[in-house]
Amino acid sequence: MKFHQCRGAVSGLLAALLAQQQFVATREFLTAKDGGLYSAYAGGGKPAAAVADLGARWELERIAMRLWPSASLIQGMATALFDIVGKHNIDPARVRAVRVGLGEQAFTMHGGFGTYKGKFEALLSAHYTAAVILHDRALTLAQFEPSRYEDATLRRFAERVEVRSDASVSGSQAVVDLETADGGTLSSRCQHPLGCYENPLSRAQIEQKFRTYAEGVLRETDTVDLIRAIDRLEDVGSVRQLLRLLRAAPHAMAAAE
Repeated sequence: MKFHQCRGAVSGLLAALLAQQQFVATREFLTAKDGGLYSAYAGGGKPAAAVADLGARWELERIAMRLWPSASLIQGMATALFDIVGKHNIDPARVRAVRVGLGEQAFTMHGGFGTYKGKFEALLSAHYTAAVILHDRALTLAQFEPSRYEDATLRRFAERVEVRSDASVSGSQAVVDLETADGGTLSSRCQHPLGCYENPLSRAQIEQKFRTYAEGVLRETDTVDLIRAIDRLEDVGSVRQLLRLLRAAPHAMAAAE
């Protein structure tokens, strides 16, 4: 457990013990000039912003939900590449060049892994991620198993991917150009990576992601029931119903083996 997590757990325990003993604290725990959370951690903070649209705006709805298990700053590159492969039937053997433009921070963090060692560097590598998307037309945890990232064809292709810093994009934005053997160029620019608030996943994409990782772990009938239950979570009387579905398949599979 990290330090800040330990500190939070201890603070919560102390707060619970003090409340149990009816310990009285200041009502200005946020705004007190000496010790208030706003003063201590946010230079005074903006109390009005903390309660703005309270009960009307739900920040949890603005969280990102990624479709692919790759680094945050190359989600835009993946979005652009999947946009291209979704529109064109591309034979990787006939791709002459792949040029990827990333923001400065993304390039600094992910542009130096043209050659990579092991799973961790493959996950960080913009070069490998571009190569495996073009070859597999998929990007799941299966693409980050040794059988894929150690594949000689993928390694050679990844070394040919050109990744550069592009001043026209920032954050997780990206621009991708594919030059084909016949001299043509296929291009895509990603402003908002798939899965962010501005470009959310569709319900079908969320369900497919769940099904991808449930395969071989849950029975198909349990997967269907779980999706239905989560879709109407407000009608689920007890969390035991969900846990029962999650537990049933592994036990049944073990018994069958």
